[in-house]
Amino acid sequence: MDPSSRTAHPLAVTGIGVYTPIGKSREEFWHSVAEGICGVKEIEGFPVDALRVKHAAEIVDHDPAQLSPAEQELDWTAQFGLLAARQAIADSGLSESLRQSSRLGLIVGVCAGGQGTSPLQRTPENTFDVPLRDFPDTAIYRQTDAIGASLGIHGPRSTVSTACASSGTALAYAYDLLQDDTADALLVGGTDAFSMSTYAGFYALGAMPVQPISPFSENTGVSFGEGSGFVVLEPLAKAMTRGAQIYGLLLGYGSTGDAHHVTAPHPSGEGLHRAMAWALRRGDFAPEQIDYINAHGTATRDNDRAESSAIRELFGSKEAVPPVSSSKSQFGHTLGAAGILEFIVSVLATREGVLPPTVNFTSRGGQCGCHP
Repeated sequence: MDPSSRTAHPLAVTGIGVYTPIGKSREEFWHSVAEGICGVKEIEGFPVDALRVKHAAEIVDHDPAQLSPAEQELDWTAQFGLLAARQAIADSGLSESLRQSSRLGLIVGVCAGGQGTSPLQRTPENTFDVPLRDFPDTAIYRQTDAIGASLGIHGPRSTVSTACASSGTALAYAYDLLQDDTADALLVGGTDAFSMSTYAGFYALGAMPVQPISPFSENTGVSFGEGSGFVVLEPLAKAMTRGAQIYGLLLGYGSTGDAHHVTAPHPSGEGLHRAMAWALRRGDFAPEQIDYINAHGTATRDNDRAESSAIRELFGSKEAVPPVSSSKSQFGHTLGAAGILEFIVSVLATREGVLPPTVNFTSRGGQCGCHP
């Protein structure tokens, strides 16, 4: 269906919560973003002396003391999500009656899920003598269940897993649910913890650089991160009626698929271009009205070139492209949390009138043609 064929209602962002390597609150996170602070450092979570790739953005000072004893037993993916989700709900000022009703829902994007404490990692001798809870704790829906139970959310609840687009897809699904009046407000976000299994998979792909990530520059690969971000979304009219603080608006989205390769985008960026064009049509915007783009920007050759090509195609020429940056240069690729954290960066950047940097940028990388 043509995305412009139905009347859409603007959605307001009324609550924000983050838990990341560069900030564990909205204020701390934004300060780090604006100041160009980089959280990509040498890995501390497991030995890397014998490994070629030694960098990631980890939450090295994670303190679960804010969680209940039962919640402290959860995988870090769930713990990060709980901490960010609670911030967003508290920040939103939603009424207690709405919070306890079936009109508040929860949509969570997750990629790796509970792999960080899988049974095999807990039992190096392969005895399989592990608690029964370890089985559900490794499932990608466990994070959603834990957050929903902790916050007492009774409305629509879904887990979205579309790899690195998981929390971006969660935002899109939330947009549709609110347009259809399925809920009065939705808590939407993503979460993922860095783990040895994630590292091993991308190490095998040869997709990680020896030096920290450098998007649209060296194009040598992606550094990983971890963390969580959540926002509260509600129709603008309802937010204004209750006098809510409004950080920004979600006016549309575009969603496509390349059907090209399991890990690489189509070289032309055709699918990326269609997704951006659909988002503009749904929001009733022209390309020249766009002031800033927060790119996926993984610093891999295939992604940066395809994304650059798609952006140039959308705007008609390289000269017409607005400022572009990649927040992964600051907190790494957070997988299931990537989309929502980059959405939060964009919302706060628009609110504050500050262009976020691409740190570690050294030169225009080869044929990339898109630079901060």
